[in-house]
Amino acid sequence: MENDKLIESFIDWNKFDANYKIYERTGGITKEQIEWEVDLWQRHLKLFPVMNYDEIADEVNSWDLSLPTFFNFEEVAKTYARNANYKLRVAKLLSQVKNWTETCETACKYLEELSLGAFTGTANDKKSCAKLIIKPFVHLKVQTLRIENLLKEINGCITFNTDRINSILIQKQSEAKLNYKLMQDGESSYYDANEAIEDEDDIFLPVNKKNHGHKSKNQR
Repeated sequence: MENDKLIESFIDWNKFDANYKIYERTGGITKEQIEWEVDLWQRHLKLFPVMNYDEIADEVNSWDLSLPTFFNFEEVAKTYARNANYKLRVAKLLSQVKNWTETCETACKYLEELSLGAFTGTANDKKSCAKLIIKPFVHLKVQTLRIENLLKEINGCITFNTDRINSILIQKQSEAKLNYKLMQDGESSYYDANEAIEDEDDIFLPVNKKNHGHKSKNQR
């Protein structure tokens, strides 16, 4: 249970002691020390929340990642909020599973290099024995990568949906601005035809539509 004490010092940094078992660590690599290190890395992994591929896949499959079939501000708002919640959930799960992946990668590299000093024989023999030491971590890493790949694909899908919603909103906003401008221009033309126009010192009165194109009696 000495590893429990060491793990506790990693959690509570006030208890961290880099000199822990320093004399044993300077005596050379033994198989007992390798076993001690493997147990230590295993205890590191047990600090993380449990990840289960099937459970995460079932949760993701239950999500509604569809886009609105017709434009409606209420529907778009609901879709946007839904995707935002999914994005946060995926970010949390990705953070957790990356802890597993990165710890497995570090454990594999560290233990493989360390184990070479505990075996005798040719270089290839030492490498083979060292790889057997890290075998559980290699297979565990395969499973963590399955979850990571699934979450990355879903994250990409959510990002695409969000971008598409933004594009729809920008398009509709542009159409609304154009329609408003056209409406204003139409009203402006209407009022210009019925109001006097002042240009510098001259005043141009609007033409009476009834008399437009006809001369007055005094002009005949």
